[in-house]
Amino acid sequence: RAARVHMTELTLTPERLLRERVSADQPCGRMRIYSLEGELFFGAATELEQHLDRVAQVGAEGVRVVILRLKRARNPDAVCLQVLERFIAHLNASGVQVLLCGVRPDLMKVLEASSLMNELEPAPVFVFQETGAIWSSTLEAVRFGYEVLGADTCDTCPHRGANLERKEGWHYSI
Repeated sequence: RAARVHMTELTLTPERLLRERVSADQPCGRMRIYSLEGELFFGAATELEQHLDRVAQVGAEGVRVVILRLKRARNPDAVCLQVLERFIAHLNASGVQVLLCGVRPDLMKVLEASSLMNELEPAPVFVFQETGAIWSSTLEAVRFGYEVLGADTCDTCPHRGANLERKEGWHYSI
């Protein structure tokens, strides 16, 4: 059971609520958000790779930003770090910007010690902090993703024409 890795797609609703995506939700054509959960050790590498392979296909659909929420990803080893690094390199080569958010400080230390950070340059990594603030690292990553997209938003984007600097009105339910 420890080798189970779960990936959930999230969505930003027209009400500016970030939550798990359900089948009735129209997927964003420019930015996708995924939450990764589980122990990231060699025993989970195959399942992690399968999840990330499915995510990597969005580049062909016109998606320009992929956000990986890693708040519940734990104990990465070298094998899983290599899987993540290959995934990010592949998407970067396809013109898709990858952002990591919800990164706990202990995971950040591991990322900094690995070559994975080179693939993420120049994009920031959004570190989770126990501050009690409403504006979480996930929402900061979404905001940054919209900055990367600029005016290139999809027709159903809840952020279309909105002020990127405004932090009020955003909520999340994860």
